[in-house]
Amino acid sequence: MNIIIPDKVLQENQLAETELKQEIAIFLFQTKKLNLLQASDLVQMDKTQFQDLLKLHRVSGDRDIEDRDNKRTDSQREKNSLPHSVGMGASGMGDLSERVDELLWQE
Repeated sequence: MNIIIPDKVLQENQLAETELKQEIAIFLFQTKKLNLLQASDLVQMDKTQFQDLLKLHRVSGDRDIEDRDNKRTDSQREKNSLPHSVGMGASGMGDLSERVDELLWQE
């Protein structure tokens, strides 16, 4: 979709084309018509650059997107940190929970 804005409007308001796109993206983001990623795509910025632009305009970030990204990262970390099964070994028992009595027993 193309929107035609007369140069006269930009000149009268001392706006460059990129500034106008940024203002539109910020407005659509604030009114929740676009999420953070969509708004940053509109102005051809990466997510971090657009967040910096929002800070300059004193607009809070998209918490939902950030929370989802953080949860996804946390769950990936948990998956990566879980121990992998290495088989039964000499004991014939495949899981340490099966050996709990043996491991904790002391004389």
